[in-house]
Amino acid sequence: MNELINGKGAIISRSISLDGGVICFAERSEPLEEADSGWYFAGHENEALDSSGAQIWSISEVLECEPTLSVFINMPAGTRLIRSSKNDKWEEMS
Repeated sequence: MNELINGKGAIISRSISLDGGVICFAERSEPLEEADSGWYFAGHENEALDSSGAQIWSISEVLECEPTLSVFINMPAGTRLIRSSKNDKWEEMS
């Protein structure tokens, strides 16, 4: 992993941050500021980006929670990943 992104933040949805769910959706947008990685992680694709319960985690915390994302973490803005469950492989969405 690129050390430059390791210390940057990502938005984690309520279903992950407060409810302890499994990350099954990831989307990277253009970062809004220096400390932003651009990543948003959620339990499913249709989970609205809602600030109630969402948290900011460092990329290293995300990868600690879900190490299978490490191969994708440096992908560019516009990247969207999905899987059905923790045991499924990540798929890139178009």
